[in-house]
Amino acid sequence: MHTISKEVLIRKYVESLEDRCASAFIGAGLSYDASGLDWNGLVKPYIQQLEENTDDPILGLQYFVTQKNIDKIELKKEIAQKFSNLKYDYRHIILSKLPIRNYWTTNFDALIEDALTDTHESRDIMNSNDSFISAAERRDNIVYKLHGDINSPESIVILKDDYYAYNKTHNHFVTALKNEFATNTMLFLGYALGDPDILNILNELNLDSDTKVTHYMVLKKSQQAKKQQYWIDELHKEGIITCLIDEYDEVEEILQGIYQLYMARKVFVSGSSCGEYGKFTADEAHRIFYNLGYRLINEFKDQDVSIVSGYGLGVGPSLVEGAAEAVATNNLDFGKRVLIYPFPKMYYSIPSEERTPELEEHFKNYRSKMIDKCGVAFFLFGNKKDKNGNIVIADGLIKEFEIAHKQGKYVFPIGSTGWAAEVLADKVLANYSSYNNTSKEVEQLFLELNLPEITGDQIVDKIIQIIDLLAYRVCDSDS
Repeated sequence: MHTISKEVLIRKYVESLEDRCASAFIGAGLSYDASGLDWNGLVKPYIQQLEENTDDPILGLQYFVTQKNIDKIELKKEIAQKFSNLKYDYRHIILSKLPIRNYWTTNFDALIEDALTDTHESRDIMNSNDSFISAAERRDNIVYKLHGDINSPESIVILKDDYYAYNKTHNHFVTALKNEFATNTMLFLGYALGDPDILNILNELNLDSDTKVTHYMVLKKSQQAKKQQYWIDELHKEGIITCLIDEYDEVEEILQGIYQLYMARKVFVSGSSCGEYGKFTADEAHRIFYNLGYRLINEFKDQDVSIVSGYGLGVGPSLVEGAAEAVATNNLDFGKRVLIYPFPKMYYSIPSEERTPELEEHFKNYRSKMIDKCGVAFFLFGNKKDKNGNIVIADGLIKEFEIAHKQGKYVFPIGSTGWAAEVLADKVLANYSSYNNTSKEVEQLFLELNLPEITGDQIVDKIIQIIDLLAYRVCDSDS
């Protein structure tokens, strides 16, 4: 059949992300919700003005220009205007946050570029042959606009004449895309059966599956089942395996699955203590954090697991010291494995009831930025002293939990460590599925993390098992 399931696609693509060899190829389907235009909707108003219609939208548009003696640049400006001032959606946000090597698109709009701009500090656009020459030596988050860009209407490829001349006018694109197919795994999104954009591109490339690199296309099932199967077979010859879906909404589901699985390798550890550790001694508590930091790095040294931490009061240094020991032992890059967001002393020095709304908003954004870097969050202890010296629940831990849950992260408060973590654990235990969509095995480990008799070493063991299950041993949530 030359097809693949959603679950297998997600796992395979995440493996490519981890190996830093994943690229994305974005079609008109990902712009439809924003623009309301597909190929037919775009060209129909023009083709209807012809004396005789044609089933080929590109040829029909060419006939329109020729018969009506239309200035093709003016036509392209008019078409570009239809795609201006659009707003990207959640699918573009996910794509912009993943470590995708390069973004390729036949779309004229700027949706993926805008999402990248809001997610990253820099991005580079290649929208013409000349842009290959003028591009900076260091290029980040490259978007290749194979068929031009609304900000340069003359670059738009939409007429038959444009396609006929493509190999000459866009030879750098053809060469670069051939290299991309030979070295990186491409995920095609937003294309439909017989889409003229992708058909023309693939014809120009003249690819074959001997490149030994597998690519994937997400395609909605067509009522023309036999015709679609022929196309799927042809795609397979070019090294592209198809994932069939019933509804377009499943594209977001696939992207969310990819994002969750990849981000499960990014572990946020939230914890704070003013010196009170409940049933644990201070040495035992610090040992939990040290061992956790060490084992998260050491036991996943050959994978892409990393730690995110706010360097929590009283416990953060132990976590980082353990991670640093594992990094040094295994000759790894500390900067790639440990991401620290320390809070300044002035924040802790001001009692929570005396902090201004502006200060709270500032550090809410700081926390959101930090937690956005992770996919799984664990919460331990969580106490502090108020202005009278009384030990109270740390509101910071609760704020971080709320942000993580709102962002759709897996959240695991460890109630056996007491304080804020216990309060949060009670909430999750009361309605686990509303917080975490995981396998029963992961849920059971979470239950065990909250048993009162659990030891510090067992806490670390079960956290490691949860990460292993979420990131590397995926199973259905109802299994």
